[in-house]
Amino acid sequence: MKILMSLLALAATAQFALAEEPAASPKPTPDPEKAFKAKDKNSDGKITKEEWAAKAKDPAKAEKGFTKKDKNSDGSITMEEYTAGKK
Repeated sequence: MKILMSLLALAATAQFALAEEPAASPKPTPDPEKAFKAKDKNSDGKITKEEWAAKAKDPAKAEKGFTKKDKNSDGSITMEEYTAGKK
């Protein structure tokens, strides 16, 4: 009887040890429109270089990112430029 109980306990312990942990849920994709509006501090429908770099840790990297997004090189990023390629 002791052997049977020991085997059952061992089997239960092994089952918990081998159970897979649930997969981590993927990061939710941020809503591009919300992100755009958060950067567009004066709500004029475009993001200026100053608005883009406002909280940047690396100003040079922020400027490079701004230049890449500003497709028509007019000094601001529109919603269309901001969301280009994100679909």
